[in-house]
Amino acid sequence: VNGVATLTAANGAITVATDAAASGGTNATARAITLNGLAGLKVNAASATADDLTLATRAGDLAVAQASAPSGDIVLTSANGGITLGQVSGGRALTGSASGLLTVNGNVSAPTISLTSGDIAIGANGQLGSRTQTTALTLTSTADRTFVGGSGASSGWRLDGGEIGRVGSASDITIAANPQNPTGQAFALIDPASATLVLDALTFNGDQIGPGGALTFRSARSIGVVGAMQFAGFNANQTVALDAGRDISLAAETGSIAVKDSGGALTGTLRLRGQQVYAMSAPARAAAANLTLAALDQRLAANDGAANDGGYFQAGRLAVSIDRLFAIQNSGANGGDLDDRRGYTAGTLTIQSTGASPAQVSVN
Repeated sequence: VNGVATLTAANGAITVATDAAASGGTNATARAITLNGLAGLKVNAASATADDLTLATRAGDLAVAQASAPSGDIVLTSANGGITLGQVSGGRALTGSASGLLTVNGNVSAPTISLTSGDIAIGANGQLGSRTQTTALTLTSTADRTFVGGSGASSGWRLDGGEIGRVGSASDITIAANPQNPTGQAFALIDPASATLVLDALTFNGDQIGPGGALTFRSARSIGVVGAMQFAGFNANQTVALDAGRDISLAAETGSIAVKDSGGALTGTLRLRGQQVYAMSAPARAAAANLTLAALDQRLAANDGAANDGGYFQAGRLAVSIDRLFAIQNSGANGGDLDDRRGYTAGTLTIQSTGASPAQVSVN
């Protein structure tokens, strides 16, 4: 269609099974709406007044300036392209899948939101999830590498340090790495910067999740921490979780995780789950591969950098679940006095071994 296509069915449904594309975009209003595109689909405004809204394109990009389904689900699909969203509001579940870039330029809200893409960009005026309406927000990367925090370009899916401030939920948020072409070997002490999911410097506020909510970073393979992750304004009932199918590796040179309340005191729970969890410098990782547990204890007693009395992990409660290894290198002063050693700060520390064999633990 040349120009704008306008479709209306006040008391019925609209279904375009083949190609609803129009050069000037499509407007649609009905009780339920299904629009398909063959080589891209531009939707100026779509309002499903009583049921579901489904928008999909087989090739090209899906662009949605305005869409609503106050009583139904919203399903968005771009099989071989990207999705760009403006103002989108759903009354039930909002799901979206794009092989390419997912761009959010307006307010996108629904009780539950699940978006999967090859990359993501949240513009300066974008807001993903509602801090009053959304109870579960899940963002899943299908890229081989996933990056959260920091700044600058990267090859893969990135939610940078500014964009993470534009997501919110009245309960939980999950950011997951689900690569289509996973690489790497299990049980090697990996460089954090080479992990499947890399966590860099960021600030995340407790009011971006619910008062008893959790922010979870999940990877079927490895998670690396390379920057200072600051979780501010949290309360005792909130949780930050790192959940890896294999390793969680923190770079002692630059990485840290701190969960604090509005006054700067440690609070909340920091939960770490992986087959191996360790905070080490690059020289320590290189040396650790061939050491016995006793020799590893001795090597990790040495701090290879500047003293950091707070340690690499800081929270009201530190809960660790491992199959094989939990190791934290000394972040305090070097010397023979054990009281000078540091590595973490927490009101309580729990370590759970979930493997068939006894886990190895070396903690400063």
